[in-house]
Amino acid sequence: MWNEIIAILKKLFIPTPPKLKPVLHPIVITSAQVASELAVLDTPIVGVQLDERYAYLTASEWQEAIQYLLFIFPWPKYVPNFMDCDKFAMLMKALMSAVFNINCISITIGLIPGGHAWNMLRDEQGWLELEPQNQEIFALGDRGYDPKMVII
Repeated sequence: MWNEIIAILKKLFIPTPPKLKPVLHPIVITSAQVASELAVLDTPIVGVQLDERYAYLTASEWQEAIQYLLFIFPWPKYVPNFMDCDKFAMLMKALMSAVFNINCISITIGLIPGGHAWNMLRDEQGWLELEPQNQEIFALGDRGYDPKMVII
């Protein structure tokens, strides 16, 4: 019994060691390559590309980066109109840039079948979709998401 009490007290009063920021190995491509790849996917870029070079991660490193963001940043709860799909997509893109200098992640606007916003990201094999509200990454078209335009 005393061992159980001591274990509970340790959990309460001894802080959990901080999670170390993962060491990532970004792969850099040109804005022209990004534009060309998105054109092939029939997903136009809204306005102009604002960066000359884009850094992306391997599939496993995207997962590491997302898990780290969830560890250091309390992910908000969904609030209709105020913290909904477009805000989650903006937040994920902004945090990836701010924390890891990774910018090959878009804010994507499209249909599922109603209007929706999410992220598209590039890994070593091509473009994937990321639902920022639950952090799930999946293949283009796997869940019926229909991208109409991106901001990248």
